[in-house]
Amino acid sequence: MGYYVRTEQWGRGIASTALSLVSEWFLGRVDDEIVLFTHPENIGSQKVAERAAFVAAGSVARYAEFKDGTTAALRFVRRVQS
Repeated sequence: MGYYVRTEQWGRGIASTALSLVSEWFLGRVDDEIVLFTHPENIGSQKVAERAAFVAAGSVARYAEFKDGTTAALRFVRRVQS
């Protein structure tokens, strides 16, 4: 999962709403779990994940290389609700 919203549109709930809608469609149809990763310092992206019902699920040391050279990432998971 990934999301990008132009900075002048931040704070309007666009990313959270879109992520929620796509996740609701995906879960149960395609798979029972969605995992997304954020840069450890990207608080805004972490809040988007949490508002879209993702739960923090630890971190990984080597996810990908972000623009600043960081390879660690925080992991968030959303699962089908029983």
